[in-house]
Amino acid sequence: MLDTNYRNRAAVLKYAKRIDAGNSVDDLDRAPGFALCDAEVVLSSGTAKSETLPRREAYARLVQAIKDSGLPLSAIAVILNTHDEINRAREALCRAGIPTVLLDTFDGTAQAVNIGTIHRAKGMDFGAVFHLTDAPKTTATAFTGADRDRAELAARQRMVALTRARDYIWIGFMHD
Repeated sequence: MLDTNYRNRAAVLKYAKRIDAGNSVDDLDRAPGFALCDAEVVLSSGTAKSETLPRREAYARLVQAIKDSGLPLSAIAVILNTHDEINRAREALCRAGIPTVLLDTFDGTAQAVNIGTIHRAKGMDFGAVFHLTDAPKTTATAFTGADRDRAELAARQRMVALTRARDYIWIGFMHD
């Protein structure tokens, strides 16, 4: 069983461990899995930033956060929940003169920000991940029934998005 994390730096993993996703990793041979919070980290340091922002400012803040990071564009992935969000983010980045490439065509050679959905980003990793998502209203355990299922799914998706990053994460929590 892999219980040592070789992908994420300490700050990235520490942030991901805070996500209330009911997450466990199964080693696929029917042995008990382990929770992400039990994983040992190998890579020290890293950067994890988050901010809560009005939805109307989200894409402008995303652009600014990418510029402020000082990271090479090819090391950055913008991972979003929907194709509509991808279109809005690509428009904002284009207006700012920042080239993008869709994860659907990702081959690791473009000198551009990589952009795609959480589902497309599964199995990939990047130096940095920037993620916009709705601010959680409360923890998943505070809900029952379908509301709890939706909250747990959103938390798992947030965890998947952020753990694609090796060195740096920025998450923007949007509210109305």
